[in-house]
Amino acid sequence: MSTLREENTPDLARHLILAHRIVTRALQIIGQSCEKFGSGNFPDSITREGFACYVQSFTSFLHAHHTAEDTILFPHLQTRLPEAPYAMLVRQHKAMVPLVDHIAKVGNSLVSKATHTEELANLHRCVERLTEGWQPHFKTEEQHFTAEQLARQIPLDEHMQLCRQLAEYTRHHLQPDYLVIPFALYNLGGDERVQFAASLALPRGELIRNAWQDKWQVMRPFLLVE
Repeated sequence: MSTLREENTPDLARHLILAHRIVTRALQIIGQSCEKFGSGNFPDSITREGFACYVQSFTSFLHAHHTAEDTILFPHLQTRLPEAPYAMLVRQHKAMVPLVDHIAKVGNSLVSKATHTEELANLHRCVERLTEGWQPHFKTEEQHFTAEQLARQIPLDEHMQLCRQLAEYTRHHLQPDYLVIPFALYNLGGDERVQFAASLALPRGELIRNAWQDKWQVMRPFLLVE
């Protein structure tokens, strides 16, 4: 009998892949925007505010993703998949922190309109350096934490419990939720957005489109919004 999960059961490997796609797209969008607005020539204050919110949401999401792995995921998987390079992955997380912190700092200065041209150029360099480390990092995770490996090594009930713990921890750290949750969902499209929302039991679309819409719509030019 196959050990693969049914489609409607939690799938940790799929959640990781989608989280990685959110981060990868965001790095691309921030880099492209730095090139576009690198001279400080935002077309209007709304675009500037939207970019600032997008940058801040990115740093919040990446922080939540990495701390969830360090705190919940890696300690649990070490007993089931001991061959994965956990120490290296954690070191890579720590190495990214100064870059992410600087990106967040520039995002804050964008809000206060204190950002100068050289800061946007520095932001671009930080994003490029972060991307260089990010690419091999997430590929290593996806190589070691495949759906097939997890299905073979983790009983279904344990898999479900781990996914619930990871989801609860991550949701708690996606702050401010009215920005970071739409950021996460709308850096994915179509079925992937639905799958990621389900993996974290995120708020229904009506809340995002209605109660939160006035707060996150400023990011719309940078998102995959139909």
